[in-house]
Amino acid sequence: MKEKETAGTSVSALNGAYMLKHCKCAMRTNVKNLMTGIAIIIASIILIMIPQEGIVTDKNFTSAFYMFGILGTCYGIYFMLSKNRKTVYEPTGSTVVHRLLYYDFEEQGAIDDFINGKAATLPPSRTQGGIMLRAYVAQDGSMACLQPCKYHDLVYEPLCSPTVLSGELSSAMTEYVRME
Repeated sequence: MKEKETAGTSVSALNGAYMLKHCKCAMRTNVKNLMTGIAIIIASIILIMIPQEGIVTDKNFTSAFYMFGILGTCYGIYFMLSKNRKTVYEPTGSTVVHRLLYYDFEEQGAIDDFINGKAATLPPSRTQGGIMLRAYVAQDGSMACLQPCKYHDLVYEPLCSPTVLSGELSSAMTEYVRME
């Protein structure tokens, strides 16, 4: 398997669509979050049904049960629709995480050296900086897709096409993301 692969075309930014197409990744249903959403909806429906069964007769409590039941149902539906998908690296089945890492302009050479395989680690990231590294990393260390971007004219512009790493470089990137 190749250690490093660079995209053949210039991609404006590493985004989810590019990563899904070129990095052998797919969107899968996150069953745990789906079941959590269903449980929230069921609990909310029970809250709505309690006043109707005559268990609670006080009007203030009845209104509170209805309000929390309706809000809970809405939150359960939102949770099911927005949190039930995860990105998976298909060859290994590992979950892929997305990180934006920021560095100072002076650290661009160290980032390039890591992407090209000349360095084993990256410098510590910051909360903001002139260089942003978009990273999609498989949690088992089998794949990492990286693209450095430079801050210019109020936006981060890509410095090069996305690079897909595997082997030791992707394992090093996975460990780096875990420590961040």
